[in-house]
Amino acid sequence: MSSIEINKQSTGDRHDSLRFALTLLLFSSVSMALTEIESLKQQIVSTAERFKGQGDPDFSKQKQLEVLVTKLLELNPQAPVKDRLNLLQGPWMQVWGPYEYRKNDRSVDPSLDVNNIYQVIFDGYYYNVNPNFDRNGKPSKTVLLRGEYKLDDSTDDTLIAKFTNLREVKEGKLDSRLKLIELPALSEAKKLQGERTTLPSFIVKLLFGGGRLQEVYTDEDLRITFGTGNNEDVSNYIYILTRVK
Repeated sequence: MSSIEINKQSTGDRHDSLRFALTLLLFSSVSMALTEIESLKQQIVSTAERFKGQGDPDFSKQKQLEVLVTKLLELNPQAPVKDRLNLLQGPWMQVWGPYEYRKNDRSVDPSLDVNNIYQVIFDGYYYNVNPNFDRNGKPSKTVLLRGEYKLDDSTDDTLIAKFTNLREVKEGKLDSRLKLIELPALSEAKKLQGERTTLPSFIVKLLFGGGRLQEVYTDEDLRITFGTGNNEDVSNYIYILTRVK
């Protein structure tokens, strides 16, 4: 082998070593970023779990979560919501969010079962599902609030939502074999036994109206949304939701 061939081989070996080192460095950086993302997600969920069932009149809990969410979005920027619609679909459980929808004071409605608040999203519509208690703290009914949504063309991450129907199933009339996340599909198909209309549709549209859902983060197991009503002066509520599998 000539000296020229030896030099070529040596140069080739150095290039291979450099490519390997760069690949290793890139893989290590990606791995570290993914680890940090997962760690932040776990921190967000565990913090939300710690706040479960609690009101937030001074915004202190939401502010703690917002700091973590901001860091998550810096590490994992999101595509426009129109490109995440498929990820949004399916059943989600609210880990923490608003627990009072009438007073708008971030208190806790004692009739809500705070451990069982679900949102089940289909293509173009969704259901909020939640068991309720009576004044004595005993289970009384399961409420299904139906909404419809469409893209807000003025932003990249927001859906416009309108509520259309409010239905319920009284305690004792719901098949105990059914999971709460199974109820929306049955209700939509008008096959949910024991279900009755709570309010006529036109009254639901008049009283409940709708609002905006700013879908700031979505992946296979975590969804973070800021929701507000039609009143733009009302501050956004943060929702931390995990996918039900």
